[in-house]
Amino acid sequence: MSSNNNNNNKPCPPCLFEDFDKCQRDLATENFPDSFKVEVGTKTDNNLEFAGSVTRTGDNVKGSVTPKFSFPAYKSVIKTTVDTSSLIKVDTTISELVEGVKINVVSELGPCTKGKFNVDYKHAKFATALTLSGSSLPNGPFNLDTSLAVPIGCRFLAGSSLSVSNLGAENDIKSVKGGLFYKEKQFTIGATVTSGSQSMGNRSLVGGLSYFQTVNASTNVGASVSYDLRGGETSMCLALSHKLRDDLTSKVKVGSCGLVAASLSQKINPNVNLLLGGQVNMIRGLSSAKDNKVGFNLSFKN
Repeated sequence: MSSNNNNNNKPCPPCLFEDFDKCQRDLATENFPDSFKVEVGTKTDNNLEFAGSVTRTGDNVKGSVTPKFSFPAYKSVIKTTVDTSSLIKVDTTISELVEGVKINVVSELGPCTKGKFNVDYKHAKFATALTLSGSSLPNGPFNLDTSLAVPIGCRFLAGSSLSVSNLGAENDIKSVKGGLFYKEKQFTIGATVTSGSQSMGNRSLVGGLSYFQTVNASTNVGASVSYDLRGGETSMCLALSHKLRDDLTSKVKVGSCGLVAASLSQKINPNVNLLLGGQVNMIRGLSSAKDNKVGFNLSFKN
């Protein structure tokens, strides 16, 4: 009994502010395909993985190949992606250069040269992240994103973030966000307030609520609602996933303006997974061609 009480009184583990509502966001966004994609992946015994894919979206077809090198001794991973749009992307992640520190560097060479440097630090009492990104390098513009999260007691998490664009020039404060979340083993609920970029001389002010719950071993539900306190606009999303059997999972979500999306994921065998999905707008008069989508993803990995 005392052991259980001690576990209940432990502070929340360190978590980045942008990950407070990650479960709800993943439930509402992942595995809803809107394109036709076939991907193949394989692993070797010398810490090398190789992936290739072909994706068709509308009339556009894109292919890519991605070798991934892992260096367990240094807790680092290097991924290099080359695609048919003449883009070369190098993504390097170092997980434990210093205890609690994760570094990620991304470089994109192509029609527009881009770069991103990100560092995360997780401590028992707080977690922080800083990202510096830029395009049209080396001239810029550059953007800065930073966040701080602090556990309060054993169930609450408080955090804030700041986003600045055109760093070193206009230093435009793109957004300032704060939030408070309550976490239990089976569910998470939280509220956020975001002050966004100026429009017609006024900054937007958006309040949001987020909820995620693991109902049982087979079912997850999530919901989010946001309201622009100055513009009066409301957006919402309700999502649900249910495991029909061990190899078959269904998902459905309902969004603002009548958007409904559904998907079905089946593991055909241990190496092959098939994902089917579609989206429609159920409200006549608000529907447009871009609202109606279908897609599938066939993935083979060994």
